[in-house]
Amino acid sequence: MKKTIHVFAIFLCQAALMAAAFTPPARAVSLVPGDFSFLSGTTAAARPELAGPIIADTLRPFSIDIGGGLLITGTLQDRVVRSTLDGTLDFYFRIINDATSNGAIILAGRNDFGSWTTDVDWRSDGLGVDGPSFGFRNPSGTEMQFGFSPAAIDPGEDSRFFFIKTNATQFSAEGSAYLTGLPALGTKGASTVLTSYQPTVVPLPAAAWLLGSGLLGLIGIARRKKA
Repeated sequence: MKKTIHVFAIFLCQAALMAAAFTPPARAVSLVPGDFSFLSGTTAAARPELAGPIIADTLRPFSIDIGGGLLITGTLQDRVVRSTLDGTLDFYFRIINDATSNGAIILAGRNDFGSWTTDVDWRSDGLGVDGPSFGFRNPSGTEMQFGFSPAAIDPGEDSRFFFIKTNATQFSAEGSAYLTGLPALGTKGASTVLTSYQPTVVPLPAAAWLLGSGLLGLIGIARRKKA
């Protein structure tokens, strides 16, 4: 399983590198299951629906063993923002690669997203150096990937905030995520490594939240009538 993910990650990064020379960067688009899109970055001024209060913000340390006693270490900043326009949730991430790391980060993935509406991009109006060059959603819709190619997150660098915008209105801490690291310069071969950590946020569809609220309201009305 890990080998399959590693090979696929390398393929996506190579494809992004080759296609970037021929394809202009695209604005954020809605990613349906199976979609791939190049990302050009955006701002809250360009997309006012991104503005809103931070309702969760967690720093999650990671460590990737790339063999030979070498490690890639750092922190993933895991943030949730509620839109002031419609109350939906945006899931933000930022990778901080330690200066003492022995390699770069080339891919970030989330395994906990369902088939509801999402779009992805990165914020050029915040902290960090480079944003991801592309976003990908697997055919079942449950996995979202962000690729940093050709500009990987090198030791001592931190990425821009990249995000998954959803129509979710609630979240829970039951998901998982992973980072793929590229071995240090001078290491031959295309071996990559996978790390995962839990818990992370997973959104619930807005429709389910609204349905639950409606049912609770009906139950309350019925009880009042009986009284």
